[in-house]
Amino acid sequence: GGAFRRSIIFNRGLLVWYVLFLVFLFWLCLSDASAFNCIFRVQCDTAQSLEARSIPLLAAFSEGGVGGCFMGPQVEIWQQEMISYGYGCSDEALSTSSCGSSPNWWLPTVADECRPSNMGPNVSDVTAWSDPSISSNGCSGPNNCFSIGFKFQLAGIMLFYVIANHLFVKVLLLGSAARSLRPRRESHEEHEQQAEATIEDDISGTSQSSSSV
Repeated sequence: GGAFRRSIIFNRGLLVWYVLFLVFLFWLCLSDASAFNCIFRVQCDTAQSLEARSIPLLAAFSEGGVGGCFMGPQVEIWQQEMISYGYGCSDEALSTSSCGSSPNWWLPTVADECRPSNMGPNVSDVTAWSDPSISSNGCSGPNNCFSIGFKFQLAGIMLFYVIANHLFVKVLLLGSAARSLRPRRESHEEHEQQAEATIEDDISGTSQSSSSV
């Protein structure tokens, strides 16, 4: 029914919301870590995740963990190091199932400021917070921050899919491709109708000859 409707370009309200939504998506992709980003768990680090507790209303819409430690992939580095302090299990122990079904892996807590080094003086031989393997891409602590190159790659992929979606609708569904396929379908439907009419005529003719006999 798109041919019987006004172009969406004239729907200013919908266009404004659509543009704002796209700007918001690209902003999440290209911006630096912030407390607002942590609401959506995109471009978030531990420092900003802790700061996000000051946004109580928006935090209700988060995927989870707002105001707490950010469980980025860098936490695994500390988990492996904390095995020597009685947390978790080594790969060898896991392979022999000597750790049981649920090893007591170390997890960061707000009480320890999300750092294993704050658990006490005995915990010292762990990777420092400022180490590039923990705080990467300009972020502080475990994070899922993107590198500058990856930000623009992801933004480019998003832009490609937006344009491809519009071209698919405009050209294939409502454009020249659809118009070229429509006559074929109409011709095929006409042939079917003619065949059905011929069959009905044959049936009616046969019934009339039978009744006359």
